[in-house]
Amino acid sequence: AQLQIYDPFYCAGAVVGHMKELGFHQVYNKCEDFYAVVREGRVPTHDVVVTNPPYSGDHVEQLLRWCRSNSKPFLLLMPNYCCSKPYYESALGDTSDMLYLFPRKRYMYWTPKGLRSR
Repeated sequence: AQLQIYDPFYCAGAVVGHMKELGFHQVYNKCEDFYAVVREGRVPTHDVVVTNPPYSGDHVEQLLRWCRSNSKPFLLLMPNYCCSKPYYESALGDTSDMLYLFPRKRYMYWTPKGLRSR
């Protein structure tokens, strides 16, 4: 059986191709409203959540709460300032089982062409 990856935030849709290049062929990443999917009980079968969520509004807080309640491993690409937000600890609860990875040098985020103006 292959690892089933769920990326709930679509962006430009390149994740499936990138993951396939890395050998991951079971990736669910569709242009749909993640919050509606959760509300309607349509979360796809998955082994792990891997995503780079939007940082605006309350997206990060909602995602953290959902990830913790989902009871599956999750890998989230987020800036370190998210850890200092007031909601961070309450959204995750006990973080003693969390692992944080930091790149040796600053990670350069980029927005796919045409999405910055949306």
